[in-house]
Amino acid sequence: MKVRELKKDVKVLFSHVIGDGLLLADIKNDEKVTAEMDKMLLDAIGKRDNFITRINHPELREKGESIKQYYNKIRKEVTDYFNNFYEMLAKYIEETTEAK
Repeated sequence: MKVRELKKDVKVLFSHVIGDGLLLADIKNDEKVTAEMDKMLLDAIGKRDNFITRINHPELREKGESIKQYYNKIRKEVTDYFNNFYEMLAKYIEETTEAK
């Protein structure tokens, strides 16, 4: 995978995360959920910026780490972040659904 494609994927995936978080907050229309979504979305924006910076600056890699290993590590971190984010969204959906 090319670096340009990785950056594009990160930007697209984070736009989906942000959109889904905003949609959930809007649908639930609950102050508690909205406050939690605000925190999660601010964290997501920070993570996006961090990933883009790291992608743009491979010189930040650890000593002895190859470029390929560096980018593979970033890909894994991005994937793990998205899995965790959507698991948290699923919990909010389940909690509010069970409350009814």
